[in-house]
Amino acid sequence: MKTIRLISIILGVLIAIVGFALGVGFLIAFLNDKLGKQWIIFAFVIVLLALVIILKYLERAEKKRGKNDSDLLRIGKLIFQNHKEEFDSFYNLYLHDKKKFSAQKELQGFDLENLRPIDVLSIFGESKNLVHLIDWRGEEDEDKIETHIEENILKEKHNWTNTNKLRLGVVSDEKQRNGKFIIDLFKSVDKDLQTINQRIIFLDLGSDAYAYMTVDSKTFDEIIISSPDNFHGTNKLRK
Repeated sequence: MKTIRLISIILGVLIAIVGFALGVGFLIAFLNDKLGKQWIIFAFVIVLLALVIILKYLERAEKKRGKNDSDLLRIGKLIFQNHKEEFDSFYNLYLHDKKKFSAQKELQGFDLENLRPIDVLSIFGESKNLVHLIDWRGEEDEDKIETHIEENILKEKHNWTNTNKLRLGVVSDEKQRNGKFIIDLFKSVDKDLQTINQRIIFLDLGSDAYAYMTVDSKTFDEIIISSPDNFHGTNKLRK
């Protein structure tokens, strides 16, 4: 939202400067009998067309933002099934009452000026121990991913067949945190979760950490199809 407003201001100023310069220049030339009336009309038509194009761009950007806001509200209710009402209240405060929203205890330490809708989902998910963040280099403690999923999402022990095999090949902390092993690890965890109809899904926060949670396979497919700019699966991870 803030980006769109900033673009609007910048483009508006540029149009005003260019329009004023063209207008003054053509008017002076016209008064000095160097240009005909048609050239002044031509200049103003060009400026007007530019203004229309920019306004259309801003209108489309605003509609896209509104659709994104609505989509993420719906998705949030899908992935936070046990906290629907609380999430709805939290997210709508972000959309409609920034002052009350900024007073939420979950927001301490965050850059509220540049907060995006996907960031709001991540913050809420973290507060419920449903979204987990892992540094891009890898786990600081072994089995951290599996433990988080078992304790906070599955609420029971799971058979990590593929993941355990992968971990057997790790002989040092350096290899475990080289930024490459973590990708293989996520893919193995995802493969093991599919045996119980679950998938790992990542929230695209544009940071150097992986923000992930688990959802059932049907929800995973629905989210990836409807909001590919905000979420992705392990297939998008690259070493």
